[in-house]
Amino acid sequence: MNRKLLALLGAALLPQLAPAAVDLTPRFIDTFAEGATLRRIYFTDGDKKFLLSLNRETDVVPDAGGALFKFTKVPEATFLVVRSRHSPNDLFEGQTLDRYRESAKRLLPVGTRGSVIIEETKNVYPVNDWTSYRITLSFNVGP
Repeated sequence: MNRKLLALLGAALLPQLAPAAVDLTPRFIDTFAEGATLRRIYFTDGDKKFLLSLNRETDVVPDAGGALFKFTKVPEATFLVVRSRHSPNDLFEGQTLDRYRESAKRLLPVGTRGSVIIEETKNVYPVNDWTSYRITLSFNVGP
């Protein structure tokens, strides 16, 4: 079975945060709005909380030192947020970009074969002065 992995690698995504300070363990808080209870996920940086709004079709669980997002409507798809092995100062070019490509391949599930990078896109999220790089890989799983 052929599958695809989108690896979004970000440098300086949150430049105002100290890289080692953000705790990517998903936590939840209930908020109340217009008589309804809303369960929201948040991450912490010391005393600061960064809240995310999710729809009811998305679950988040702790995984690999970060947060794994699962999607009810697309059960074979997941989104893993983990701390990068790279520095926010690492540019998406030259040998550093080659190391990012290798990092993306390490995100593939165990037992995959025939991985090929099929697309690369710079700055897919051009907000807040973020620098990002998306690597799309195709790979095979199963017998």
